[in-house]
Amino acid sequence: MYKFHLTPLIAKKLISKVDSIIKKLDAEKVTVQGHTDSVGSTDINKKLSKNRASAVAKYLLSLAGGYKITYVGYGESHPIASNETAQGRKIGDMIKGAPPPFIIGI
Repeated sequence: MYKFHLTPLIAKKLISKVDSIIKKLDAEKVTVQGHTDSVGSTDINKKLSKNRASAVAKYLLSLAGGYKITYVGYGESHPIASNETAQGRKIGDMIKGAPPPFIIGI
């Protein structure tokens, strides 16, 4: 397993690449989904996931892609990987779906 530290600069570059993909797919709607593992309280995880999704949505909006952006924070309620193992809990980023809407899960 590789260890990867996501710095703000790397995050912006990745989100910019996602923006390019969204534009190539000519998506009209984009939903950014925030996810967390099950470590910590449900309330804190919900807030954290919403804050993460909001930050990504705001950066996408700053890129003026011309598509409608919404975001939602699911916390631990919609895991994108198993919360039963440390490896599963580390999986926090993914991009899925074809438009409409284009969905980004973080």
